[in-house]
Order: sequence, then C-alpha cells, then structure tokens
Amino acid sequence: MHFRFSLVRSAIPGAGVLGLLALAACGGGGASALASTVSSMNVAALKYGATALVTINGTGLDSSGFAVSSSACSNMTRLTTAPTASTATTAFYNCTVSGATSGTVIATSNGATAGSQTFSVPEPQVTLNVTNTQGVNGQIVLALSADKTPLTVSNFLAYVNSGFYAGTIFHRVVQNFVVQGGGYTATVNGQLPSSPKATNAGIPVETTGGSNLQWTIAMANTGLPDSTTSQFYINLQDNTQLDGSYSVFGTVTSGQTVVQAMTAAPATCVNNPLDGTKDCLPQPDITITQATQTQ
Repeated sequence: MHFRFSLVRSAIPGAGVLGLLALAACGGGGASALASTVSSMNVAALKYGATALVTINGTGLDSSGFAVSSSACSNMTRLTTAPTASTATTAFYNCTVSGATSGTVIATSNGATAGSQTFSVPEPQVTLNVTNTQGVNGQIVLALSADKTPLTVSNFLAYVNSGFYAGTIFHRVVQNFVVQGGGYTATVNGQLPSSPKATNAGIPVETTGGSNLQWTIAMANTGLPDSTTSQFYINLQDNTQLDGSYSVFGTVTSGQTVVQAMTAAPATCVNNPLDGTKDCLPQPDITITQATQTQ
C-alpha cells in the first residue's frame, strides 16, 4: 500500500515520527505485496498428455503473489533455465495437458485474476500396428475419450508412450464377444508366460465413458478395487451386460477388419466356465509390434 503525502510538523512532539512509522508498516513492505500485471499470454499445446508451454508477458511476474494454474494442465512448473528462464517481465511455465482436451490457464496476482488464456488439443488417438505374419496384418486406430475418462486415458497413454505394448499379444479372442490384449508377451510352445508383464500401480474403474457397444475399447480388471492396469479389450458386439464394471475409454475408428481377422485366425480354444465363453489363444501370436500416440 503506497501513499502520497507531505510532511507537516505536528504540534504534538513525536507525532510526526509515529505517523511515518505507521505508514511505513502498512501493507507489509515486502515483494509479495507487489501487484503483477499481465499484458499477454500464450499456450502452446500440441496433444493430450504432452507438455504445453505457457508464455506470459507483463510486470511483477517474479512476485511471490503471482501464480499460474489450470484444471486441464497438471504439474504447472515455472521455468528458470535458458532459453526459457523466467523474469519479472516474461514468465515461462510448462504443464502436462490432462483432464480435458480444452481448458483455461489462469494467472493470479495476490489471489485476484490477472489474465487468462484458453487452449485446446485434438482428441487423443493411438495407432496399434498388429500382425501374426499370416492373415492378420495392419493398423487399428483408437480415438480416446479424454474428456469422459481422463484417468483411464492418461493411464493407457502412459503405457503407450513408454513402449510397454510393443511385443505384447492378443491373448484372448472370443467369437461374438471380445478380443483382449496388452498384458502378455509371446507364447512359448503355444503357452502363455506364467504371468503377465509387470505393470504400474492399478487405478479405479471410471464408469463415465459410456456403454460397451460394438467397437468400443475398455480396460480389463480383476474385479478388485484399483485393479485396472494395462490389459484392454475391444467389444466385437454390444456387450451392455459389462456396463458399470469396466472403464470404456475409446472407440475403434479404423481397422475394424483387422480386428475381425483376429476372430478367424488359427487358435487353441478352451471352455471358460467362469465367463461361460470359449476362449481362444491365437497361434501363431497376434502381436502388437508398435503402439503410438498419433494425435
């Protein structure tokens, strides 16, 4: 807090000094009390799950009362090294686009909004390259519902972008039901490995993604809390009886013929009394050679 005043001699001894002390104490006197101003903001965001760069111009952007946040961009971090070293007049932040495909970055000064900038990214998309070196060969393109199932989509993309799915197989094919994969590596002598690949910690089921309709993709789980990890399935028909128990998080937008070819591939089949299905293990393996976030 600042005052413009003229010094007037007081008739009371010492009163002028006391008045000056009181004025000097008003507002705390530190850098945190300085107001920041924002003249422009820019958010460079290319795709969901990737790092966005926030650039802010103004004054007092190094004040301790200046803050930047966004509900659609997590882990907001002020940058301090060249070529994006923040100063009092230009501040740089990065964050991870998550939670929604569109949002607003908000800059505040001492709790009050100083500026804001909206941004958007395309709906995330993943492409699976799949082959069994015989009749199954091609790409399966998945559009992911980040706005409806942000936790599940972020979990799936973490596996995709780490390279986890490369070399995994579709280990369960059930005619007129589902194809399931994303957990096991190659078979040995026609048998699955004794256990699936090690995964990240499990997450809860998100039931906000919609219904298990034909060509939707959902995450498998064991039925226990927080047991959703890396395995997923594609619905070959409307399986609405599964609704509420699994996270439906996307749709096959291209490559349905590749998925259909899996159901006709050579396989070893056994009855599954638990689900009342006939589960088939394709032989040779139907392998995901590459999984890539293509949007």
